[in-house]
Amino acid sequence: MKELGFGLGFGVLVAIGFSILSVMPSQGEPVAVFMGPFSTPADGLKAIVSAHGSLLSQSTVVVTASDDPDFIDKLYQAGAWFVGDARALGLCVTGSDGELTYAWN
Repeated sequence: MKELGFGLGFGVLVAIGFSILSVMPSQGEPVAVFMGPFSTPADGLKAIVSAHGSLLSQSTVVVTASDDPDFIDKLYQAGAWFVGDARALGLCVTGSDGELTYAWN
């Protein structure tokens, strides 16, 4: 019985790890910025401005991008709770013409 519990626990941890790795943001690519639960949309904009990013789309989640190698760190310093790859999270898709389309636009 212990082996079954260990196997299930290990499987859950591995699944969580792969899920986190699949949404890790890449430099220069669109990222989704999740602010705290009591944040306003203005807080997301302030984080982007302080991190020197470009607003691509906004709702309860902000989609932004920057070529700055420290951009992700700056977003966290500005109050972001989670920053993830906007494409992996389904908030940004590439059309047949190669153009990016964002959620809420």
